[in-house]
Amino acid sequence: MNGASKERNSILNFLIQHRYSAVFVLIGVIAVGIGAFLVQDINTAMGEAEQIYDRSVRGLDIIGELQYQTQEARRNIEQALTTSDSLIQIEYVNMSSETDVEVDRILGEHNALLKDPEEVLASQ
Repeated sequence: MNGASKERNSILNFLIQHRYSAVFVLIGVIAVGIGAFLVQDINTAMGEAEQIYDRSVRGLDIIGELQYQTQEARRNIEQALTTSDSLIQIEYVNMSSETDVEVDRILGEHNALLKDPEEVLASQ
């Protein structure tokens, strides 16, 4: 027992002598742990922000293309209505129909990007 008591006393004496160092080491370990957690959290947040940005940009591209195609269909119908030649009218109507098909394709592409049921419902 005397040997175990001396060993316990020597460990206790060592801790008492170096208690400030031990506290600083403990604080350092905690700080490094918190730092590692924050770095991981920031990386996760950056990944999520990048996904949101990518979806937003793709959505804006689709909206721009949809606006362009809709305007083209409108222009073709206007040309068909203002032209007196029936062959040219048919040509403009056919071009407008092709544009309508393209608009449907774009809308389908847009709907494929939607993930939230509320977004799908709003797009219909």
